[in-house]
Amino acid sequence: MTDLQLGARDRFRAVHWLILGALTTIQFLNILDFIVIMPLGPRFLDGMKLTTEQFGAVVASYGYASATAGILAAGWMHRTPRRTTALLMVALFACSSYLCYAAPNFWMLVAARCLTGACGGLISSIVLSIVSDVFPESRRGFAMGIVMTSFSMASVVGVPIGLWLADWSSSAQSPFLYLTGACLPVWLVMFLVLPNIARPHSEQQGGYWNTFREILIEPSYLWALGFTSVLVFQTFLIVPYIATYFVKNVGLPQEHIAWIYVFGGGATFFTMPMIGRLADRFGKPQTYLWVACLAILPTLAIPLLPPMASWTCTLITTIYFILSSARMVPGQAMVSSVPSPHLRAGFLSLSGSVQALSTGIAASISALIVQQSADGKLEQFWIAGILGAFFYGLSLFLVPKLRPFAALPSPPPSPSDPAIRHPA
Repeated sequence: MTDLQLGARDRFRAVHWLILGALTTIQFLNILDFIVIMPLGPRFLDGMKLTTEQFGAVVASYGYASATAGILAAGWMHRTPRRTTALLMVALFACSSYLCYAAPNFWMLVAARCLTGACGGLISSIVLSIVSDVFPESRRGFAMGIVMTSFSMASVVGVPIGLWLADWSSSAQSPFLYLTGACLPVWLVMFLVLPNIARPHSEQQGGYWNTFREILIEPSYLWALGFTSVLVFQTFLIVPYIATYFVKNVGLPQEHIAWIYVFGGGATFFTMPMIGRLADRFGKPQTYLWVACLAILPTLAIPLLPPMASWTCTLITTIYFILSSARMVPGQAMVSSVPSPHLRAGFLSLSGSVQALSTGIAASISALIVQQSADGKLEQFWIAGILGAFFYGLSLFLVPKLRPFAALPSPPPSPSDPAIRHPA
């Protein structure tokens, strides 16, 4: 253990807060890059003369590239130093963001988004790996909660600023230039504070395919991959159509949609660290159980909302965002505790790929379910809500299958092991 790695009873020092701050900030920029392009859609259609199908390909290319990169990287990420990988990925992420800004046409934009998605997916995996390496299991829930406020900040601060910058510069691509500039000081802070964590000797053994074999033959790892798939699948059955449903069916003014994300994201900024502390105190499985059961209620309610006042609609969606985001804290903490330390980076890379694929599949299934009537209203959205609630319930049955690495039984020693002394 390095001098920066915390023990179960150690207090956070200034350097640990700097590490958390740097990881949270780069994750904020990473998530912002992913989500800001969606509300910029109308500007891309007008500015770059893209069709709706082309813009859909631009958005989808990020997820597919992220999934592919995670699978390809799973075999070697655990054998490279965390610090080196993080610094390299952030540097490439900054370059790819600039290419998104400079892309002159559709194909160049798709290529830039593929590179950004590949870097972004690996950044998410390595950030979780560093948190898991530096912070012990007893403190990991709180640390994960801090890092995962990056999504809240991206929704509350990043998206409105990105839209304002696009309006101010009259260019849909200008937010990516500012993202590039923001990466530079973050990279410098990471260079100064990220620790060089010694890797176990076992990390240097085995080839690329051996990593996959070690992950795929362990039932606990497979259950964890299934759980992480369900974790995002249930969300992206609902989220892609929330804004459209509120405008078309509930009657919410279109200009009020931004406030839904401001209030919902702002609330999760405060609640996610609180959930992290509760998970550390009462246990990750118990905390996930409570939050997931509560989250079923707004999941079923939102697709059935009738026309109502804006403030009531905002209150309901804020509750949904709080509960939907809160379950990710104990959920990700449990998943990150399953792999052994020498496979953690590779496993989390593969887990990120599974999440990216699940996101795309869930959105595709939801697109097949939800239909638009002649008057523009969404129909059958309630089916997606019921399906989402079903996957919430399914995730509860998967939680007992997530066994932390320390709890896995050790194989009995072989009689031929030279470390075993036989009686004379």
